[in-house]
This record gives sequence, structure tokens and C-alpha cells, in this order.
Amino acid sequence: MRFTSFFFFLIMAVALTGCNNGGTEADAEESIGLEYAFEENGQEFEIIHVYQLYEAFYEEGLKGEEATALYTSSILDEVADRCYKGGEFETNTDYALAPPKNRIAVQDNLKRMDTKKINAAVKDALTKSSNELPLEGSKTTVCVFPTDNNAPATFVTAGVGKIVVFFDRNTTDNLLKAGVANKYHHSYWVDNHYNGETFTVLDNLVIEGKGTMFQKLVYPKIDVAPVDEEYNKDLWTRIEGELEKEDDKKTQEIFKGGRNGLPNQYGYSESYKMLQSFVNANEGASIEDWTAATSEEILEAHKANYN
Repeated sequence: MRFTSFFFFLIMAVALTGCNNGGTEADAEESIGLEYAFEENGQEFEIIHVYQLYEAFYEEGLKGEEATALYTSSILDEVADRCYKGGEFETNTDYALAPPKNRIAVQDNLKRMDTKKINAAVKDALTKSSNELPLEGSKTTVCVFPTDNNAPATFVTAGVGKIVVFFDRNTTDNLLKAGVANKYHHSYWVDNHYNGETFTVLDNLVIEGKGTMFQKLVYPKIDVAPVDEEYNKDLWTRIEGELEKEDDKKTQEIFKGGRNGLPNQYGYSESYKMLQSFVNANEGASIEDWTAATSEEILEAHKANYN
């Protein structure tokens, strides 16, 4: 099986509640250039505003192979090494490897992108995430690309310390904060607990649940993935037999729901409840405890809800 994993994708299309989207730019006095670097908690952080390179690219008005060649030389070659190249899950960023097909949609999104606001939101997420789960001596880079609203995911972990944001028409300050926090945890997990193995459906659910658990810990008032608190045994039975399969398509179907009788976003809700089950069954478990827990340990705790 191809050694990628759906959990490194995060599609957040649901409405956000809790914190408002304004006010963050008031704290952003930093440079609004292509790159912004800062240090917090003994860690280095870098935000790369890749979208700032697109206007010059589009001004050339090239098409076909000429456009692809210019896109590679003027955009990708500038950022690839820091954003995704060499990452354990580099292929999850393949969307970025060619010019987006809908230029008008990209340029519309470019108008929505405020560098100060993006800096403020991403910095807030990285700072608060490192407060909860410090990685002293490490470096994390967040690269922000524009999209034509057709990227397969909004947030991607390309590997340790490499987070890619695909900014679309639904991206808000709150979504940036929540998504970056989620992917910060994925990056931590890869660095500390990933051994190159392939992923089952269960593994994908568990790791996404861990990211969501961490995001809700960092931002308890930002709701990007509403949770159905009911333990519906009929729905669980529909996916239980699929858990040990290495099947990315099935994983996506479960996460997105809306098919085979599953509610929309079923997998996101259930994956978080799986982590809740483990934490509830292990009183006093620290972030590192549930981060290090195996998929089988978490499944065992969760199955008790359906006995």
C-alpha cells in the first residue's frame, strides 16, 4: 500500500463558533514580508506566505508547459525545501505541485489574504500549542498557499516540522488557529512515535482523534468539528469490520460520512470520541500518555461504549 495517510489531511468545512475572527491583527506588529520567523518556548517557528509569489506569476499570463515551468522556478523552487520536500508525507502536498486550474478563484482568494492577520493567527496557534506540548530545540515551518477552492485538504502535515495550509474561501482566523494546532500535534506524533509503518483505517481514526483532542485542548471555544455525543451502536457496527483494513478510500468515506448510512463528518466525530474514551478510562492521563497510546489500546477503551 502507498505509504501515505488520510489523517494528515484535514478538511474543515463546518461552521466555526466560539471566538470571533477579529482583533488578532492588533497584536501583529511583525513584518508582512514573504517570511516571518519568531521563537517561543525554546523553539523556532517560521511562517512562509507563499501566496505572495502568485501575483507576479499570473502577471506573466503564460499557459501550458510554459506556465508550469515558471510556476516551478518562481514559486516552488523558492519554498519546497522548507515547506514539504523531504517530509515523511511529502506526497500529501501534491496539490501544490502545479498551478491551480482556476486562476480567477485563486486571485479572488488572494484578495482575502491579509498577511498580518495570518501571521497573528498562526503565531497564536504555534505559541499556544508549544505551551501545551513543548519541543525545545525544534523548528516548525507553516507554509500558506492559495487555492482555487479545490484542494483535497485545508491543512496538511508534510512531515516533522512541515505544515502546509491551503487557504480557500472558507478560511477564517479561527480555522487557521484550530488547523495549525491540530497539525502541530501530528508533527509531534511523527517525530516521536512514527516508525515508517503503513496505516489502517483504525490508525487514521486514532491519529486524527489525537489531533482533534489536542486542538480542543488548545482552543476549547473554537468548534471546527462538532461531536455527536451519542454512542450509536448501529453506526459503529457499519465501520467496525473495516478498521483493520489498509484502505485510504474507505478511510475517507468514514471521515466524510454521507454514504452507506453514515452521517456527514461521522469519522471526525467518532475519532474524537475514541480519544475521549481512552482519557476517561485512564484518569490523569497526560497529553504524552494519550499521544503515545497505541491504536489497539484506544480501540479497547472505546469498544466498551458499545457493549
